[in-house]
Amino acid sequence: MKLQGIVEVLKGEGLLIETNGFDSNLDIIDITFNSKEVKEGYLFICKGEHFKPEYLDEAISNGAVAYMSEKEYEAGSTVCGLIVNSIRKAMAVVASCFYGYPSEKLRIIAFTGTKGK
Repeated sequence: MKLQGIVEVLKGEGLLIETNGFDSNLDIIDITFNSKEVKEGYLFICKGEHFKPEYLDEAISNGAVAYMSEKEYEAGSTVCGLIVNSIRKAMAVVASCFYGYPSEKLRIIAFTGTKGK
């Protein structure tokens, strides 16, 4: 998926604040928030109250080409940065888009009976 598609989805949901070093033709191979799982072409998600910039450094050295965060990190100046207003909402939106909106393909069936049995 192109980074441009992710940016458009974030804009559409009102989550994107700014982009740094944006390259619309950049291919994103996969997404993760675990810096140890990052490989070439990944979008790294900086999440959590106790996030340390060292995780972003590790992700970039492992091949991350972009990161998404609620704030800008100096360590991320060498890759594209997507700054969002809510990382939790942005993670859900980006994951759903990236993986082809899997919830829309689910069929929900319910069985009911007397007294909830």
